[in-house]
Amino acid sequence: MNLPLITLLDRMNLQTESHPVCPRTLMVKGIRFLSEHTERLKKDYLYIGPAIPKKAEYERGTAALVCKLEGEPGFFAFQLSEGEEVSYILNQAQDVLEEMNQWEEQLKELIYGQKGLQEMIQLFSKIMGNPAYLVDSSFKVLAIDKAPVLSEISAIWKHLVTYGYLSYDILDQMRRADEIRLMDSYEKAVIFHLDSFNNPFINYNLRWEGKIRGHLFIVGYFKKITRGDEAYADYLGRMVLLALEKDMKYSISRGKDYENFIHHVVSGTLKEKEEINRQLAPLMWDMEGRYCVMRYLPEEEDEIQTEVMCAELENMHSSKPVIMDGEIVTIFSLEGTKGIEKLEKLLEVFVEKNGGYAGLSDEFDGFYRSSVYYRQALICLDMGRELLKKPFVSYRHYAVLHLLFLGQKNVDMKMVCDKAVFRLLDYDREHHTEYCHTLEVYIRNERNIGASAEELYIHRNTLLYRIARLKYLTGVDLDDYQTRVRLGVSFYIVRYLIGI
Repeated sequence: MNLPLITLLDRMNLQTESHPVCPRTLMVKGIRFLSEHTERLKKDYLYIGPAIPKKAEYERGTAALVCKLEGEPGFFAFQLSEGEEVSYILNQAQDVLEEMNQWEEQLKELIYGQKGLQEMIQLFSKIMGNPAYLVDSSFKVLAIDKAPVLSEISAIWKHLVTYGYLSYDILDQMRRADEIRLMDSYEKAVIFHLDSFNNPFINYNLRWEGKIRGHLFIVGYFKKITRGDEAYADYLGRMVLLALEKDMKYSISRGKDYENFIHHVVSGTLKEKEEINRQLAPLMWDMEGRYCVMRYLPEEEDEIQTEVMCAELENMHSSKPVIMDGEIVTIFSLEGTKGIEKLEKLLEVFVEKNGGYAGLSDEFDGFYRSSVYYRQALICLDMGRELLKKPFVSYRHYAVLHLLFLGQKNVDMKMVCDKAVFRLLDYDREHHTEYCHTLEVYIRNERNIGASAEELYIHRNTLLYRIARLKYLTGVDLDDYQTRVRLGVSFYIVRYLIGI
């Protein structure tokens, strides 16, 4: 391998901090003894000896460790402390290089054997002597060294270990302090001392096709991090990128700052009200406010178009959309609105324009209840695709159908129906009338003559005649509440479950 010279010096416990002139780009692939007879010093080799020969030639990229240094040799030369034995330093350098070569072989076996990121991070931690953390572009943990969390470690690292992502309030704090922009601005690994962290750490930005796909962190926890660690983190970061190239599911885009928080809440894996409230505060949303949840399945898998639709949803209403498993999950705040009706109309237009299917939950109180109502949105999405063949379904209109849909697995739905519905269906087929539909509209409009006549496009007197006639045909008592409820249920069953 080509090991950064500064890393080699660091592993040999030589005081590299006192020699900042050593560039991190100076690499070592082998060790050579430097004698007075050496005529030429080759690139990428470290020469160790008592002194630099006066007439030796050298290539660019040469480095040497010598006991006696006179003048400026024109390349990097590190003078050893008085009393250092050349043979001891030479053996020590060989041992370090051999150990680092062994680490490299283990890393390659993990990568090409596709052993997974977690095993890589565990190995990184052994190599660096400090915890290693690998997160995606939205600061969700991909792999992590779950070292014991002691009192002096910062809240950020504790949160990564405990919850598996960096919380939204912490990200908001870092963004306001311009710390994320600062971290993102570097092409190489850098040691950071930021106000948000108690511990210094190395950050390597995982860039692919010009975009940041994640971060590799090495935290100064067990031992002090050095410039040698910083230089070697460049190599480790490249190894991570090599592993990620083999993972086609890994997303190239940076998610919303609140993405992990929303995902955590709707999936029900974050239940602590105090933690939810703490992360909710930067969103300027009320813990006890009014909300609803939508799950939207786009017509096609198009990453760029999905991002565009997320932006449209965010601008449409007070909402927070995130991408989960290729679908868009959105929590809407209904504070300051009269109800959910206006939002339903906006979403119907949105789905009609963009295609696909969407399910919307009931309106609910309390953000911490999001996971319960997220399941409603999932149910609506499934019913819209499989049963109703409707692009947009709102749970409040189909809650009864959901119950019937579940009951269908155990009960013959015809048994539940009022016999009056089947009598009218038979009569309509035989006489080409519309008594069954008339009764359905009349029940749905709560026996309002004006509204029912308008929906049916008939005169009020015609409607009154039909109602009298269907009462005669079936003997149904429409003044009885239980009868009306059963008739309403029967129409759901006939229309959606039996398909008559």
